[in-house]
Amino acid sequence: MRFTLIILMAFCLFVERGFSQNHDIDSMLRIVEAQPDTERVQTLGWISHAYLFTQTDSARHYGNRQYELAVALGDSAMQLAGAAHESSAYKYLGDYKTAIEKQAIALELGRLLKSERTVSIALNAMGNLYKRLKDFDTAESFYLKAIEQNIRTKQDRYLGNSYLNYGTMLDDMKQFDKALEYYEKAKFIYDTLNYTRNYFVAIGNMGATQMTIGQYAKAEVNFQEGLAMAKSHGDKVRSLDALINLGINDEYQLMYRKALAHYEEALTIAESIPNMKRVEFLKRYIGRVLGLMEDYKGGYKVLEEAYELTDSLYDSEKMEALTRFQTEFKTKEKDLEIANLRAETAEQELKNAQLYNSLLIVGAALLILLLAFIIYRLRAQRRFQRARQEAQTTQFRAVLEAEEKERNRIAHELHDSLGQLLSTTKLHLSAVGNSVPPAQQRAFQDAVGLLDDSVSEVRQISHNLAPPALTRNGLAVALKDMARMIRKSAHLSFALQLPSEPLSVPKEQQIHLYRIIQELVNNSIKHAACSEIGVAIQQSIEGMDIRVWDDGGGFEMSNGTPSTGLGLTSIMGRVSLLGGSVTMKSDLGKGTETLINLMHFQG
Repeated sequence: MRFTLIILMAFCLFVERGFSQNHDIDSMLRIVEAQPDTERVQTLGWISHAYLFTQTDSARHYGNRQYELAVALGDSAMQLAGAAHESSAYKYLGDYKTAIEKQAIALELGRLLKSERTVSIALNAMGNLYKRLKDFDTAESFYLKAIEQNIRTKQDRYLGNSYLNYGTMLDDMKQFDKALEYYEKAKFIYDTLNYTRNYFVAIGNMGATQMTIGQYAKAEVNFQEGLAMAKSHGDKVRSLDALINLGINDEYQLMYRKALAHYEEALTIAESIPNMKRVEFLKRYIGRVLGLMEDYKGGYKVLEEAYELTDSLYDSEKMEALTRFQTEFKTKEKDLEIANLRAETAEQELKNAQLYNSLLIVGAALLILLLAFIIYRLRAQRRFQRARQEAQTTQFRAVLEAEEKERNRIAHELHDSLGQLLSTTKLHLSAVGNSVPPAQQRAFQDAVGLLDDSVSEVRQISHNLAPPALTRNGLAVALKDMARMIRKSAHLSFALQLPSEPLSVPKEQQIHLYRIIQELVNNSIKHAACSEIGVAIQQSIEGMDIRVWDDGGGFEMSNGTPSTGLGLTSIMGRVSLLGGSVTMKSDLGKGTETLINLMHFQG
């Protein structure tokens, strides 16, 4: 059994001091436009940093404003700060290439200003960004430059950061022994400097790597040290991280009772913080361990609590996303209010000079403001629509992924547990077959026959839930297997037409196509009362066309869609994820035909 290795710690390289999230951002937004440019350029940077983790797009906006104002003022130090703020925002937005461009500007400005500290931070940041792009060669060159500079300038703290970041990249490259070597170097530096937080991260990463390569005893020593350190400082978050890693380490060694104790202690801490996301996945871990300990009733109860918590967390996340959007919208409205106040002040001053000109200027200003407001509202509405569509797509993708995981889990449980149990039961019955009295032989044989039927049915259900042919051999073989089983079990004529060349479908998208075709075929079998079903696939450099038809009773169409569901929500959703379109044709008594066009694959 595989367990997910969780490294629950993140390391910050850029900011030693920042604008606290507890500061009144609204007050800063009110004063920033009234400040002189030399003060405003710094305030814009504070606002950008304050928004970084909550409203990242706003952080990018204010970082850009800081950079552009600094360029106009000729202030190289503030240009560097603005470029760094923009880079951080683009990183959290997932646009790593643009983040690299902005960070490169900060790096050159740091060199121009001869700031060793700034250059070190920028080199590390460049390495981190290229690491996220999986360009390990380029990332390594930046990390090594940062290490060389920090050694030369004797910047021990930043040297520790460089060692730690380089170690994480070596971990990603599966060079585990070398990664441990650099974690050890970072650990030594942080211990010498008494940087407790960074030391905790270093030993946590060491333990995670040791656990990956099977050095469980060494991993436990590091996790236990981290736990003791966190408890001595009253740090519940790091105590929680250490306990979770200890539990995972125990599971790797099949020490389920010990793992359960660590997870339950971690759950108590998570509930006291509270951190409901950690509570939810800890309940999943506890439920799994109880199942492995054969406490199925207890495990099921805890997992049921976890799934209920998952639903509530998802609802709260949707509300948080809406709240963030509303906050950003209000911020923009406040900006307009500030601009409006400035226009009114200008109007009052102009009245003292010349009333006629004042009225013209005010009228023009009001018209510009009105147009700006209208344009802003239209853009805000479009952003909201895009955000809602993206949220719906993300939600549907998550539902499909969870559905596939649950299908696979149930299939494996049926095949490995129930199927094995039925087969074993048959062996036991067969062993006592000769001792059954002649008068009972007929009933005994009937029972054995029912067991055979049950084993076949379990295998059939397991196969439908998670077709092994799809995973092992791909979509074409899985469809042929589907056709064979339908011809055998449903007594139908099943026509399958596939291209002569291999299907050019990305592996991760094959399950979607299989489920779409499976759902359409099952609809025909269940509802159409047909004698023939057909599936035809044609592909070209432009895309792929899929046609599924039957000669059944058909149904009434309403605005191009059937009057009943027939699983079309799932079908339409999957096709949308693949960037395709669906057309259905049907009349009562004339069968049904579904055409799916895929111009390209996405999702």
